[in-house]
Amino acid sequence: MAIYRLLLKDISFDQDAITAMHSAFEQVCGELGLKSKNEPAAEIVAMKIIEAAKAGQRDPATLRLTALLALGIMRDDPKR
Repeated sequence: MAIYRLLLKDISFDQDAITAMHSAFEQVCGELGLKSKNEPAAEIVAMKIIEAAKAGQRDPATLRLTALLALGIMRDDPKR
């Protein structure tokens, strides 16, 4: 799975952070219809989520939104 493979390179996350990132990753992949978590698009999703987590974000919903915004899938609109 893309997010776990990428996390193997970075041991700075505790289990709660990993759980939050995995939850966000699964949600975004589901929303984007990514069937294989090993395809390039899934890896990009994982990288965006990991970047947000490195910046200190731990909330799965915020990690999800951050990834979607970074990918240009969603606009930062207060009416969302």
